[in-house]
Amino acid sequence: MEEYANSSSSSSSKYNFFVFIFFILVYILPLGYSPLVEPDETRYAEIPREMIVNHNWVVPYMDGIRYFQKPVLGYWMNAVSELVFGYNAFAVRFASAFTTGLAALLIYFFIKKFLKDKYLASLSSLVFLSLGLVFGIGTFAVLDAQLSFFVTGALIMFYFAYKKESFWGCNFFLALSGLFAGAGFLTKGFLVFAVMAITIAPFLIWEGKWKRMFTMMWTPIIFVLAISLPWAIAVYIRAPDFWNYFFYDQNVKRYFTDTAGDHPEPFWFLIPILFLGALPWTFQLPSILLGLRKNNFLKNQVMRYGLCWVVFPFVFFSMCSGKLPTYILPCFPPLAIFTAYGLYLYLKKNIKGKIFSYTLIFLATVAIIGSIGFIIFQLISLTGKIKGLYLPSEYWKWIIAFFAIMFFVYLIKCSLKAKTIQNKLFLLAMAPIAILGVKGVVTPDSALYHKAQGSFILRQAKYIQPNTMVIAYPNMIHSVCWYLKRDNVYVFGNTGEFSHGLSYPDAKYKFITQKKLDELIKSGKHKGNIAFFMRGGFREDIPASKIEDYQHRMMFSKL
Repeated sequence: MEEYANSSSSSSSKYNFFVFIFFILVYILPLGYSPLVEPDETRYAEIPREMIVNHNWVVPYMDGIRYFQKPVLGYWMNAVSELVFGYNAFAVRFASAFTTGLAALLIYFFIKKFLKDKYLASLSSLVFLSLGLVFGIGTFAVLDAQLSFFVTGALIMFYFAYKKESFWGCNFFLALSGLFAGAGFLTKGFLVFAVMAITIAPFLIWEGKWKRMFTMMWTPIIFVLAISLPWAIAVYIRAPDFWNYFFYDQNVKRYFTDTAGDHPEPFWFLIPILFLGALPWTFQLPSILLGLRKNNFLKNQVMRYGLCWVVFPFVFFSMCSGKLPTYILPCFPPLAIFTAYGLYLYLKKNIKGKIFSYTLIFLATVAIIGSIGFIIFQLISLTGKIKGLYLPSEYWKWIIAFFAIMFFVYLIKCSLKAKTIQNKLFLLAMAPIAILGVKGVVTPDSALYHKAQGSFILRQAKYIQPNTMVIAYPNMIHSVCWYLKRDNVYVFGNTGEFSHGLSYPDAKYKFITQKKLDELIKSGKHKGNIAFFMRGGFREDIPASKIEDYQHRMMFSKL
């Protein structure tokens, strides 16, 4: 048992129950409320849908075009969800939320086993679920939540293996680590191996066990091959150039070259993302660091492993030429553990810790003043003198948001008054539950005008027949395919992310240039039966039509 992590576990079931309630209310129940967002969510909705309807579970297609940006497991997970729950927002986001919950469960078992503290295990899981970036990605239909779960599983199972003295016990957990790693590879490719290597190698060197790198690697490799090789071979047979394109263009090229479409950012770009993503716990950073430093946390082997898990992957992602905020999600499980452990150690020395208390008072004060100021701003906007964030008809949204913030303040107050460390920290961890839970309900319509395209597209469905030629700009094509349930939409203007798929001889016809469109209209071949979708502050040279519709920057025309 660790010296400082020996908190009482008599109420562990109570704390576990609240973690479960938090997960259900924040991650599961609100999933289907807000519309899918273009391009990411509709992309990861449509590719699985096409797998289902075309009975092709090997080669990913988007709009009937080969789509080699990712391997297949993430699509499979979303496809299973769509088969179970239907073609809707809840189904598309479910895999992200479910795997985030599983990652929290892994953290629980990890801390329970090696810090021998059920309360701290529950708190670490809850902290993880309440982190801003974890919530944002875990309720959004991208593949990063699934990848983070598999990375978490692979690294935790490796540590279990490292601590096992028996040959069979060690290899059992190494096999599990390999299975998790193989699943991560099938989700987003080689990245999982890089994160594992740059976490495990420094840790073993730090522990003076570097020779074990060469004895512990073989079992995971065998099981990685066992789980990934069948599909790897199958996709090579069906699409021989998949691996060449995926490995070079989507991995090597993205990491080393500043290509505009691959989100080039400076080295420091992910540093503010780390602090913003750790909200609301970022405010307690001084207390966390004091708790860890004063108790010499690096004497604890779990903390040393966690530090390698945070630092080296973060540096690795920062060195990548192309960066997105989602990349650093695998760093957040150990961050959650450090947060829970550091705060517990800090308050264990002094339950009335001044820095901790003053930070909560400051946070509550900012929340109260900010929410009152925002209500005044919105009330003034009703007079028409200024433009508010919400439309007048959305008054109920900002009222709900206000009460959610007040509930946040109330739980902070309860945390300040709590008599035990356990209740104090758990109330603080539960504080964001209302804010996060109503996020999809209170999001202003103006924030979704350009990205949530479903209602606009479905409004045009009455003009589109099975034989209608549908053409769309790349920035609308995912949504057009998903909402109209079509995989034969023509790409207009620029190829974008479809450039590789459209280079195949059997797919080139699906790319329509302005010249081709002019010729098509002039020929009269599809007169009155061309449906055209576009989004942007431009019209190109699209001729006027009797049937046109506009919504903000989106346009529909029946040519």
